Amino acid sequence: MRIRLNKTPGRLANLILLAAFVTALVASGFFAVRLTVNTIYWSSHRDEPIEPWMTVGYVAHSYNLEPKALFGALDLPIGVSDRRTLGDIASAKGVSFEVLKSTVEASIRRSRQQPNGDLSDRMSGS
Repeated sequence: MRIRLNKTPGRLANLILLAAFVTALVASGFFAVRLTVNTIYWSSHRDEPIEPWMTVGYVAHSYNLEPKALFGALDLPIGVSDRRTLGDIASAKGVSFEVLKSTVEASIRRSRQQPNGDLSDRMSGS
């Protein structure tokens, strides 16, 4: 008695491979579109005027800074995800948005003057 092995893939195997290929194609397309949209968006949103609706992370990304520099300047805990808007942070601190905005702008200027882009000398009290 001889057992015959089917050396050609069956219909089910072909469907599984097709489904895997289509899934990979859709995922690649999704990430390509996402990359393109983000690249176009951020290339035209550099150094945006600071507004109350912005988060610290948005400002840091717009000004090409490390978020920890701005968190430190605003006396917010570094390393903790804080997605509050600048307007909400100003309200929580009991200051006007304009005061907070001037603090953020000053820290941006200081960060840009430093080669590494953070406020390590401000944090250490120098």
